[in-house]
Amino acid sequence: KVPRQPMLVSMNKEKGPIPKNNPEAEHEARRRLYLVPELCDLTGITERQRADFMFMRKLAEKTRTNADVRAKRTNTFPAELNKNPEKHRFANWAVTVGSTMVKPVARRFNAIRLFQHVDWERRSKGPELSYDRNDPDWTKAMRGMALARTPKDGLHSWVMIFSEKNTAIAQEFHETLRKLANPMNLIIAPADAVRLPANQDRAQVYLEAINNKLQQAIKQQKKLQMIVCMLPNNNKQRYDAIKKLCYCGQIPIPSQCLIAKTVTGKKLMLAATKIAMQMNVKLGGALWHPEPYAYFNDTMTIGLDVFHQKGQNSICGYVASLSAVQDRFFSLALLQSEREENMIKLHQPTLAALKRYEDMHRRLPRFLTVFRDGVGDGQLQLVRDHEVVQLEAAIKEYIEAKPPADRPKHQIGICFVVVQKRINHRFYVPTGRGAYSNVMPGTVVDDVVTRAHWYDFFLCSQSAGQGTVTPTHFNVIYDSTVHGADKSPGIAPECIQRFAYMQTHMYYNWPGTVRVPAQCQYAHKLAYMIGEHTVTQPTEALSSQLFYL
Repeated sequence: KVPRQPMLVSMNKEKGPIPKNNPEAEHEARRRLYLVPELCDLTGITERQRADFMFMRKLAEKTRTNADVRAKRTNTFPAELNKNPEKHRFANWAVTVGSTMVKPVARRFNAIRLFQHVDWERRSKGPELSYDRNDPDWTKAMRGMALARTPKDGLHSWVMIFSEKNTAIAQEFHETLRKLANPMNLIIAPADAVRLPANQDRAQVYLEAINNKLQQAIKQQKKLQMIVCMLPNNNKQRYDAIKKLCYCGQIPIPSQCLIAKTVTGKKLMLAATKIAMQMNVKLGGALWHPEPYAYFNDTMTIGLDVFHQKGQNSICGYVASLSAVQDRFFSLALLQSEREENMIKLHQPTLAALKRYEDMHRRLPRFLTVFRDGVGDGQLQLVRDHEVVQLEAAIKEYIEAKPPADRPKHQIGICFVVVQKRINHRFYVPTGRGAYSNVMPGTVVDDVVTRAHWYDFFLCSQSAGQGTVTPTHFNVIYDSTVHGADKSPGIAPECIQRFAYMQTHMYYNWPGTVRVPAQCQYAHKLAYMIGEHTVTQPTEALSSQLFYL
């Protein structure tokens, strides 16, 4: 209708190198797609809509279909499909569609026992955290309870930076934080307060304040433990600059950023409690401990994930837990080429992680358990051929570098598990009279809907107050471990399933279960922090702390 309307140009994604017979300019021109605006419609939601709580709540009511409605729709789909006049095409492909949903046999694990503290060597435990097995959330159980491990001398040297216009909010937050931390056994000394001029909230002003305090601490031969910045809003540029200076600068230091409006009024008590816990973890502390699983007592558990951002290097998150109670960590972020999903730099981090484990325990692990996130079905063989080989080479190199008398007598095996979240499977429980509900947390399915030639299973670790629970798919693509006096090969299915479920309880940024093992979630959090905010590899001095939470 409008002949002279401007065209919209979209650059088509085209992978691989430029063909030799195709000049770069011609190749670039072929990637361009010209769209007629008149024939286009806007999709998605705006940032303003995304920030509107009521809008997102109403949208969720439409997009998050509950289990009963979804199950009934699924049951009626085959009948509707068979009414279609084109159904004969399935016969040409030798495809048949069942009349009802498949009914696999499922099992459910008992609740994972969590404690305020576990001393594995002395076989002692602190108070147990009680929570509902059907809704695993222990927020209430942790109120007024001491944390599993806190810094020996507490938080005695820290800086709090805030705008002069937020002085009253900062003072109330500071007092509340210190008061709430006492029952947690986290002693917080008064902060070194830095007030910035009310009309100066640019990133450079915060950076200068941080640098001044770091340099002042050096002159006084005092070590700062943490920088806390109360920000006036969620400006990304300012947040990125603070994180880059603290994590990638010459003087690395854990940092905690918070927005002033989130710690006022009724929000203050809950926000201050969560921030105190988060600060304790960033200082190297722990919040709770699981009941140790003897089968995995001498294992080093590794989580791997990759973050992609258009136009920049992909970031690999590598997080290894070094203790039986999953509270000591070694974290590294690795940069590699853009859109590279396969991790190509596992060798050196694994050498470093093995050394950290040996320094802590004075022995090497019996085997490595690796949870790898972000891999599609078509990449499984590639991961096995590249990443598993790198892990085996690193183990071999580390052992051969030791004197023969100090080498372990056992073979260090590897159990490599691929974790997939983006799947289409859904499971329901019949509740009578044709109704359905979500499956309960701890449900595992390892038959009927699994692949005949794979060692895989589905695990539901969370409850859903809204919508339908999405299970997580675990696929053991490699297992060279041996167990018991008879040296039986491989980890028993029920053992790796229960261990994976236990790990979903160990993510310290949420007092409840998550969809994937904690190491995977930590690796994702680390890769996202570096890829989205600093775009620079953090210093290794912070590798023993979960600074990225």
